[in-house]
Amino acid sequence: MSYYVYENWVAYGHCATVHEAACPRCNYGRGQRGKPSRTKNGSWYGPFSAVAEARAAHLRYSDADWRACKVCQPY
Repeated sequence: MSYYVYENWVAYGHCATVHEAACPRCNYGRGQRGKPSRTKNGSWYGPFSAVAEARAAHLRYSDADWRACKVCQPY
């Protein structure tokens, strides 16, 4: 299984949400609407092979609040 992180700079302050790749909100790093990996509101990162890997990689570059997707619940 692979995981992606969406960093959102606008909604809920500054947050990073981890998703399973097949999650409908993630769509393998393309988001719900199949948009590019970087938009005016945020950016997708991944794929990662484990949740811990995704978190470690992302925390090196960002101080965003960390959360798990409420749809796919990757933990």
